Amino acid sequence: MEEQRATLNRVWVAKMTIGIIALAGLGLWGLWDATVRFPNRGARAAEWAELDYLNAANEAGRISLASEEHPKRVFRDLRGRHRDLERTIQDARQANNTRSVREVDMELQKLRWLTALSRVGKLDTEHTVIDIPRQRRDELSEKLESLDPPKPLAAYDLPLQWLFVVVGLGGAAYLSLLFVRVSRSAAGYRYDPEERRLTLPDGTQLTPDDIEEVDKRKWDKFFVFLHIKDRSEEIKLDLYRYKEIEEWILEIEKHTEGYVPPEPEEEIDTDDDASDDTETADEPNERAHSE
Repeated sequence: MEEQRATLNRVWVAKMTIGIIALAGLGLWGLWDATVRFPNRGARAAEWAELDYLNAANEAGRISLASEEHPKRVFRDLRGRHRDLERTIQDARQANNTRSVREVDMELQKLRWLTALSRVGKLDTEHTVIDIPRQRRDELSEKLESLDPPKPLAAYDLPLQWLFVVVGLGGAAYLSLLFVRVSRSAAGYRYDPEERRLTLPDGTQLTPDDIEEVDKRKWDKFFVFLHIKDRSEEIKLDLYRYKEIEEWILEIEKHTEGYVPPEPEEEIDTDDDASDDTETADEPNERAHSE
């Protein structure tokens, strides 16, 4: 008989294909969000925050000083004083101190603007130095007048999308490499039915005389362990990825030393049981009828 070669299990191939497509889709989706969708949304949110800041500066009578030449330093300072600013503006509102409310609100709006810029990597003088603040305010008012403000980016939005990229594309690459490796090794599993000789990808050849025990402790998980005679080692074989190996192992096992075939399961004669139950159930009715 001709030597047989292992082939890939179609179910395993289908699951791997679905997994690769799903992970690649997740990674590409995350890449689009991380490089296009979220940065664009963040940039639009920053424009709205800038307009709110310029309006607040105008209300406070300080719009001519709205340009910021040290955005990173001021951002750190305002962020560190955020809670104090919130308490100050509450106290000023309760005291009906309009001037103080406007000045603190300007600082809070500036913090929102700088925060929005930091979320999209634009916290630099290119985006914070404003040549003519009043003109910039008018331009933004005209541009955003008919639009709805977008939801500002959270601190985790962009990092989370990049995590999707790493998990998705990284996982797809890993499964693809695994698929290629398993596909290549499939041809290395060969079986000679006449000699009952199993050849492994590394060149190891096994016959029933070489095997001390076929260990099926993980048979339900599609793994089998072959204990080799005169060697303190066991060989683990995957029965799920390759279609024919399970059949070969069962055939080899039948010819190993000390093999005991499994006892056949006892068949239950359902007809006899049903008739017994019927007779038992009918007896009281017959007695009741005769009485």
